[in-house]
Order: sequence, then structure tokens, then C-alpha cells
Amino acid sequence: MKYLLILNRFDIDLNKLKSKLGNIKLSVEDKYRIIAEDIDINKAILLDEIKSIVPIYVDYKLFKGFNELCEDALNVFKKSNSKLFKVETKFITKQRFSAKQIYKRINTFFKKEGLVFDENGKILYIEFKNNKYRIGLDRLIKDFTIKVNMENISVVL
Repeated sequence: MKYLLILNRFDIDLNKLKSKLGNIKLSVEDKYRIIAEDIDINKAILLDEIKSIVPIYVDYKLFKGFNELCEDALNVFKKSNSKLFKVETKFITKQRFSAKQIYKRINTFFKKEGLVFDENGKILYIEFKNNKYRIGLDRLIKDFTIKVNMENISVVL
């Protein structure tokens, strides 16, 4: 399976990243996005260089219309066995439609199938580039919370 690795915003040596992930096949999309095949996502998300990981289910496919996009999105989402969804879009190049149009079309299409939009639902990731799209599901986002032990802090006024 292919995974889209979204990197943090700093320079990175691909050979070092490749050695940290193991001997895998990497292809560079742009400065902050890499496609990897057959990686251990639990190990990869712990690396400082990686911001999030998106499993790709539909690789770049020609955009012919919203109906085909909605059907592909539904087929991908059915693999999650969840009833709650959230849609995220990313435009790499300028398109003739907006993200709001995509949200409306997918929401109405999914509602007909008995699925419900929820902010905490499974993330359906749709990316557009040069009149093509790809669909990912269940984006893994690194948790950046800092835990502080408040018992050791004292405030002097």
C-alpha cells in the first residue's frame, strides 16, 4: 500500500529518512511530501521529520465529475466500517471548483447512504493536482501536546 508522508517544514536529507524508515521505496512529490510504499506507520509517525501520514487508496485518477469522485470516496470510506466522516481537501494546483463545493457534494452523497458528518469522524483526505485526484482515508496526525507536571511549578507574586 502507498502512504503519503507529509513532512514538517524544515530541510531533510532523504537518505537519513530512508535509513530511519528502513530500506523502502520513496518517491518525492515536492519539498514537504513524499510517497512511501509498505512502511510501518506506527514507527514512522514517531519520527520528528514526519507531520502526518495518509494511506492512499485511490492514486491519481482523472477528474471527470463530482459523481465519480463521490462514488470513489464512498467505496474508499466503506472500508473503514464507520458511520462518521470528515472531509479534508488539499489543492496542489488551482482548480475550477472550490473545497466548499466538494464538501457539499460529498455530504449530500454520503447522507443518502446513511453516513453522518462529524468533526471527530474518520478523515477522508482528497487531494487535487492538474485535474486529477487521489483519495486517502484515516489520516494519522502526530500528537504535539506537551505534558507538564504542574506540581513542581510555583508562582511567586
